[in-house]
Amino acid sequence: MNIILLSVIATYLSLTFESIYELFHFAGDLVYVLLFPQLTSSLYLKDHVNGFGSVTAFVFGTFIRLLSGEHFLGLPALIKWPGYDESVDYKHPQLFPFKTTIMLLVFAVLLISSKIKSKYLTKNNTTKIVIDEDKPLDPTEKSSSSL
Repeated sequence: MNIILLSVIATYLSLTFESIYELFHFAGDLVYVLLFPQLTSSLYLKDHVNGFGSVTAFVFGTFIRLLSGEHFLGLPALIKWPGYDESVDYKHPQLFPFKTTIMLLVFAVLLISSKIKSKYLTKNNTTKIVIDEDKPLDPTEKSSSSL
């Protein structure tokens, strides 16, 4: 079902964009704003992030990015960042580097919400599985611990 839904959305986007450059620009924008902080933190801060933080940051970033307006989708800017110029009639009235700001906010939300999840929303922060490397694993042996 998800594949069908994503296919319908992709088809709609490809038919509504006037040029391939706009579609490429929009996809790059989404990767930079939403996925770059998650990729960076999963590679370099993997002990400090978790799935809860990733989902929270992705939803937050999507919400803030769409509220900042998108000419390609016909969305007006509801968040007017500093330097917003309404008087000029062109595609990008946001003169402030709001995409970089949103990317940094997504990174902060990712770290903060991951910390909240690991510290306050879980009972046992560490799960240790001890494997005796000297003893070979025997599938017939009963285990005293339950996974």
